Amino acid sequence: MSFQITEPRGTVGVFKNGWSLFMAAFSSLWMLALAAGLLNTWFSVYSERHPEVLEGASFGMLALSFVSTLLGMLLTMIMLRRLDNIARGLLADIDDEFNVAMRAFLPFCLASLLYGLGIVIGIFVLIVPGVFVMVAFGFYAMYLVLEGRGPIKSLEASFRLVEGQWWYAFGFMLLIIVAAVVVISALVVPAAVVAEIIGWDFSVSGGLAEIVLGGLLNMVLEPLGLALMLSMYYELRARKPRIPAQDDE
Repeated sequence: MSFQITEPRGTVGVFKNGWSLFMAAFSSLWMLALAAGLLNTWFSVYSERHPEVLEGASFGMLALSFVSTLLGMLLTMIMLRRLDNIARGLLADIDDEFNVAMRAFLPFCLASLLYGLGIVIGIFVLIVPGVFVMVAFGFYAMYLVLEGRGPIKSLEASFRLVEGQWWYAFGFMLLIIVAAVVVISALVVPAAVVAEIIGWDFSVSGGLAEIVLGGLLNMVLEPLGLALMLSMYYELRARKPRIPAQDDE
């Protein structure tokens, strides 16, 4: 079954397609997403309990956090490649996914850095420019990981893709945020209620409970977010077919 969108479906159709892709791929993604969540959560929990780390008192921990972040990015690229393979009706191929992720790793880091800086600067200037940058360049990862473009060309391609469709893409990204809030509420609220009933104090776990919860949240949120963004990427391309699959000019 293919989840690629070749004809425009509208917002509801894109969301349904993304959800279906998420459900079809979840069994092959959850361990990768869980690992990425644990890698990305542990340092924030640790630094909250040991603020001296952020004051430069522990270079080793900061270095370990940096490595964890890079590994999390690598796992994200692998998941994105796998979702695209599944969307095209192909089987998951860890060798292909890992090789693609490794080739795209440094360009992805650079593009992510430029993307993040653009958002921060835009928000610092007047908030609205930051939101514009977030949407206009938000599909760079698809061009970089799935098509092998460089960091600058990926950002340029995302801008051209969204050009003339910014409000459409912005509205869909808002829906993704709403979906994330729903998922978080569905997972966190019951856990908090149960903890309150049994009198469990998360602090007694030394941060372990928060790390595990962060991993579990990411186990659902990241694959879902990637599936929805990939589905929107397909939709925008279907609505704007004049942008070629490869453009190295």
